[in-house]
Amino acid sequence: MQAFHRGAMEDSLTNLENCNQIPLMVLGISHRDSDISLRENLVRAVGEKSECLRSVADLEHVLEVILISTCNRLEFVLALSPQGLACSEEIAAEIRGLLSSKGQVVLPRFTAKVGYQAMDYLVRITCGLESVVLGEPEIFGQVKSAYKEGVKLGTVKRILHYCCAHAFRASKRVKRETGLSLGPVSFCYAARRIAEKVFVDISTTKVLVIGSGQMAQLAARHFIGAGFSRTYLTSRTPLKAEAAARATSAALLPYSDLARGIMEADVVVSAVASKEILVTKDLVKKARRPLVIIDLAVPQTVCPSISEVEGIYVYDVENLQAVIERHLEARRNEVGKSEIIVEQTVSEARQWWERRELEVKLSSLYQHAETMLMSAF
Repeated sequence: MQAFHRGAMEDSLTNLENCNQIPLMVLGISHRDSDISLRENLVRAVGEKSECLRSVADLEHVLEVILISTCNRLEFVLALSPQGLACSEEIAAEIRGLLSSKGQVVLPRFTAKVGYQAMDYLVRITCGLESVVLGEPEIFGQVKSAYKEGVKLGTVKRILHYCCAHAFRASKRVKRETGLSLGPVSFCYAARRIAEKVFVDISTTKVLVIGSGQMAQLAARHFIGAGFSRTYLTSRTPLKAEAAARATSAALLPYSDLARGIMEADVVVSAVASKEILVTKDLVKKARRPLVIIDLAVPQTVCPSISEVEGIYVYDVENLQAVIERHLEARRNEVGKSEIIVEQTVSEARQWWERRELEVKLSSLYQHAETMLMSAF
């Protein structure tokens, strides 16, 4: 009986030594290892996200799962059984096969990160350190949405709840304690920030966006979202203008009223593809002062000499690019501080997991010892 007892004790102690790896895996593709057409194929293969999450959650050794899906990445975050860590490659192949059959496409080998490397990567994603635009704030909301969807579907339990909560906390610390997300680093955001510096009270500031394409719509959304008084949208193509105005909730201005629109606006944004100058000196003669004109078009659609008129400030893509590059350099200088926060977060996760596993193993060991003691009488 003593020999059997000693062997069981040794097995339990061996398990204690192997409890130091968190059973986490991040699996998928991102802008770092795929082009946009490949990511589009994967999105089509995923199809309905809730159905996909349930299918993945039903796989052997998968305990919990969320799916982070953006235009730049599509990655599963998985909590695995202890046995799952040992066969992570097989699980990755299963998920790839599942999606390939659903989307009827051949998908490439996924990039996989396991254990604390996966935890580190999840935190880096949430903090904006893995984004195309360093420090972009939108990714925090996208990861949070993925987490909430998992909670709603029941595919998030204790492990992913803990890991995501710590990733969110780290992201808030990075935002609070570093300058990783400071300063505009997109043309539309830079345009909006310039307008906000010129006009103290944006609640009374009117904006006119010229154009109906993606850049024009993005600009309109930036100004509307920031709380500017009124944002108008106009385009030479009426049907496209109407569609863009509906998509952005901007007020539609007929292109025939362009002169009046410029005269009444405080900010004019030109984001239209044209080979000719659309905003001329004659059009701004009766405009309000100050007037901010931002030319997001290439080639330029705003007459450069307008900047010589007193009270009118003209910015083109080159001006904005210089502003963006300064802010990007400032963000790059904040990476070191941000990575210290990431390291601290991963260290906390390691301590939590090892403490949790130790408690489980000690409880099992105690129960085994109690059973052996009772059997001795």
